[in-house]
Amino acid sequence: MAKKIVFVSGKGGVGKSTICTAVAKTLSQNGKKVLIEEADSGFGCIDIMLGLQDKVIYNLEDIISEKIDFDRAVVESENYPRLSYIPAPYSIDFSPAEEQVKKFHQSIDSKFDFILIDMGLGLNDRMASFFKNADMFLMILTPDLISVRDTERMVELIKKLNNGEIRTILNRVHTYGKNAIENFDEIIDKTGVQLMGIIPYSKSFSKGCFPGNRSLWQKSVNNLCLRLNNIDIKLAIM
Repeated sequence: MAKKIVFVSGKGGVGKSTICTAVAKTLSQNGKKVLIEEADSGFGCIDIMLGLQDKVIYNLEDIISEKIDFDRAVVESENYPRLSYIPAPYSIDFSPAEEQVKKFHQSIDSKFDFILIDMGLGLNDRMASFFKNADMFLMILTPDLISVRDTERMVELIKKLNNGEIRTILNRVHTYGKNAIENFDEIIDKTGVQLMGIIPYSKSFSKGCFPGNRSLWQKSVNNLCLRLNNIDIKLAIM
């Protein structure tokens, strides 16, 4: 049975889709069957991150609306054999019913170990059905006051829809100035959610590429994936 994990943020530009993609790649390299569902309607980008933009024909709306079978619509990664991808809906008006999303997930549950759902910014009524069907939520934030405050609000909203596990991933650590929150315990206290990952800033992203396998950034992602597999790893920047 696949574990359905929603990647979400209360503030734009915090690296949500990048971390979702990196986690998917790493889990697949570790032998897990992974599906990325891109649910950021009208604003998909993960096809480019995976180098699959030329293979995209159908999208998530086509599958959930039962216009096309899942096996015809899903895009398989050539570089990561156990990684599959469903592109984001083209229409920003896509608003699936809770039962539609539940039925879809039940139909593919046995095919994967993890289903990673990359949501758009914040939480809106149109896509609330994905939140209601999730097993776990990973809140991506950066160590600045605005991101932490928005995360606190998002946690409140999620708890009204789902009692699933909520954890935070602190991204781009050591990059913020006067508005930075340097005490991780303070971030936990403000959001009311435990940290599951601490990801350092990497210069590689300024060049438009993922850091190398031996980088501190990738090691942090590796540790995050181990925790998702219920392996106890110390939470720290190495």
